[in-house]
Amino acid sequence: MTGQPNAKYVKIPASDGYLIHCCIWEPVGNYKSDILYLHGIQSHSGWYEESSRRLANNGYRVIFPDRRGAGLNRIQRGHLESWRLLLYDIESVLGFFGWPEKLPVLAVSWGATIACILERQRCPWLDKFVFITPGFKPYVGFNFFKKLSIASNLLLRHGLGYFPIPIPGADYFTNDKDRQEFVSKDEDTLRECTARFFEQSRKLDIMLNRTFATPTLLLLAENDRIIHNEKTIKYFKKKFIHPGNRFKIYPGYAHTLEFEDKNFNFIEDILSWWVAPAA
Repeated sequence: MTGQPNAKYVKIPASDGYLIHCCIWEPVGNYKSDILYLHGIQSHSGWYEESSRRLANNGYRVIFPDRRGAGLNRIQRGHLESWRLLLYDIESVLGFFGWPEKLPVLAVSWGATIACILERQRCPWLDKFVFITPGFKPYVGFNFFKKLSIASNLLLRHGLGYFPIPIPGADYFTNDKDRQEFVSKDEDTLRECTARFFEQSRKLDIMLNRTFATPTLLLLAENDRIIHNEKTIKYFKKKFIHPGNRFKIYPGYAHTLEFEDKNFNFIEDILSWWVAPAA
C-alpha cells in the first residue's frame, strides 16, 4: 500500500436535526472520486476500516456514515420512525460534501436495500453499485410468534418495544475467532431494534420487487449462514438488468468478507470492476 490514511469523523445535521456521525477517509495520491459506503443492520463504519483504508490508498475519498440509531449514533438507538429518513440522511451527508457529480455506492448486507431505494428515487449522482453479501434473501429471520409479538407491539406501544436482531451469534459473521470476539464485545455493534424499525425494514423489502438498471457487482460468501446465496443469485439475475453486471462467490468465507479475506482480494476485484464494467 502507498500510504496510511487515517479516518476522521464529522457530525452532520440531518433534515430533522439529528446529528449523524460520518467517517471520512481522504484519498492518497491522485483523487479519483468519492465512494458512499453503507453498513449492515448490526455493523457500523468501524467494522470496515481496512477496506476503507485500501480504497483511500487507491485514490478514493470514502464517505461512510453510521446509520441513525447505529454505530456512534446513540440517540434513538435501534429505532427508525420512517425509512424515508434514511434517504434524507444520505442527502444531508452528500450535501455536506458538495453533492459529488458521480458516486459509486458500496453497500454491505442490509445496507444494500437502502442502496436500491436510492435508484428508486432517481438520484442523478448514482453511478455504480457494489453489493457485498446483500440482505435481499436472508436465511435468518423471525418465527411466527416473534412476528406476532412485533405486530402486537406496533398496535399497543407504537412500535417502541425492542427485539433482538435475528442473527444468532458472532460466528454467523465470521469464522475468525478474534473477529468473533470483536463483534461480541464491540459496544458500537447494534444488538436490538424496535418493532417500528423492523416494520420499516419490511416496507423496504417490498420495494425491492422491481428492476434495477444501475451497473452492479455482487460479491457473495460461499459459507454464508445469514444470506441465502442461491436465492440471491436468482433474484440478482432477474431484477438487475444492466449488461455489465457481474457476481462472484468467495470459497470458504462466512458473511463478512472484511473479516474473512486476509489479503482483501475482494477490494481488488471491486477496483478492477469499477475501472471498466462491461457495457
